[in-house]
Amino acid sequence: MRTSAHGRADLHVHTVWSDGAQRPEEIVTAVQGRLDVVAITDHDEIRGGLRAREWALARPELGVDVVVGEEISTLNGHLLGLFLEELVPPGLTALDTIEVIHDQGGLAVAAHPFHPLRGVSRGHASIGQMIRDLPLDAIEAVNNAGFFSTRARWFTRASAPSTSIASPPPRSPTTSSSATATCSVGSPW
Repeated sequence: MRTSAHGRADLHVHTVWSDGAQRPEEIVTAVQGRLDVVAITDHDEIRGGLRAREWALARPELGVDVVVGEEISTLNGHLLGLFLEELVPPGLTALDTIEVIHDQGGLAVAAHPFHPLRGVSRGHASIGQMIRDLPLDAIEAVNNAGFFSTRARWFTRASAPSTSIASPPPRSPTTSSSATATCSVGSPW
């Protein structure tokens, strides 16, 4: 475990437990020496994150801390829950989902909030439309989503939020990703 206040992290990684290509153990091993923290955020699932954390804790020489997370399918789009111990059920509103995340002591992050095709149920406002009214802890500013990532970066600059997360595209299919998280976690905007 690192004791310094600064490090490198990727806070949005999928495993074979949802739509990723690698097993949790492979991801932890692959990020060794590249990242200090990796959050496993499978879709509507935390078993990959729990397995990755267990693997990393049994191998402290790797120097990788694992955050158990989940990419939760809400009626309004996708939210990341970070620092979870229990599965957050899909299919709730974004506001109810954030409440469940916070009840666990976790952080709620808007995942790709301005992408119009990701996870919004018919008849519901998107997280991007609701973003100013949600008690979010962070916004994912870059998610390899082209123009929609540009909109998220513009929003974070224009709104001057206390927290944003940037996830650059992966280096290669075998090394998870080379993301650097830029975080100032603490207070919602």
